Amino acid sequence: MTLRRAGTAATPAGGWDDAMRAARTGDRAAFARLLHEIAEALTPVVRAKLSRSGLGAAEAEDIVQEVLIAVHDKGWTWDESRPFGPWLSAIARHKLLDAQRRLSRERARHAPQDIDDLADILPAASDSA
Repeated sequence: MTLRRAGTAATPAGGWDDAMRAARTGDRAAFARLLHEIAEALTPVVRAKLSRSGLGAAEAEDIVQEVLIAVHDKGWTWDESRPFGPWLSAIARHKLLDAQRRLSRERARHAPQDIDDLADILPAASDSA
């Protein structure tokens, strides 16, 4: 999953590297900007991927929030000697795959049953008299 800053074709990794480094030193404003930019870049990507897989794009906001929480909770695992973008992309990819699996299971669970399957559980005509 490649992330791009909203409205540009350039990948934001360099700027995000610096923002994450600043956030690690306690710069709350840098961290807030980082999360905001990640959300702006990630939301359309997640919506598109959900749409292509036949799932509703309404879940996109929840998935993006899960990614942002993971960045907050697991930010210490990012190796500053490596680019931030691939680390973030891996998190986003896993959160999206988890959601796609969950949503597919939910859709299958709520799918209409075959009429022959219903015959086994519905009362017979003689039982209702």
